[in-house]
Amino acid sequence: MKADQNYTHKELVNLWEDKNTTDLRDEQLIQVYASAFHAIESCCLATLSRVTISIVTDRVLHLGSEKHPILSLVTIEPSGLSLKGVVQNIKNYKTEELRGALSYLLVEFLTVIGNITSDVLTQSLHKELMKVTSESALNVQEVQSLRAVNSDKKKRGEG
Repeated sequence: MKADQNYTHKELVNLWEDKNTTDLRDEQLIQVYASAFHAIESCCLATLSRVTISIVTDRVLHLGSEKHPILSLVTIEPSGLSLKGVVQNIKNYKTEELRGALSYLLVEFLTVIGNITSDVLTQSLHKELMKVTSESALNVQEVQSLRAVNSDKKKRGEG
C-alpha cells in the first residue's frame, strides 16, 4: 500500500484480507482478525479513551449482530475486543459467514472511529492494519500457547 493513496475503509480491509486471510483454517482466521483489532485499538488509545473505544465497539457489535448473528458472541473485555466466544462456537458457522462477519466488524469499527474523529486517525489506523500480517499474528499465538502450556506444567510441578 502506498502511503499517499487514500483508500476507503472497505477497500483497505479488502486489500489487507487478500494479503493475510486466504487459505487459513477458521481458527487461524479468527486469530489474524483478533490481532488486527488489537492493533487498531492500541493505535486508537493514543488519542481516544478506553471508554470511548468500548462504546464504539459496543455500538458496532450491536448493529452488526443483526446482520451477522455470530457477532453476538464477540465480547468487550477490559483489554479490548474478545473473539473467544466465536472460537468456542466455530463449528456452528461456515467459513464464509465467519469471514463476512469479521470483515464487517473491522470495516464498521474503522468507519465509526473515522466519523467521530473527522478522519484524523484514519491514515494511522490504515497503516497499523497493514502492519498486521498472518505470519506475525499466528507466530504471536504460537508463542502465547507455548507459554500457557509451560505455565500449566509449572503449576503441576512438571517443569
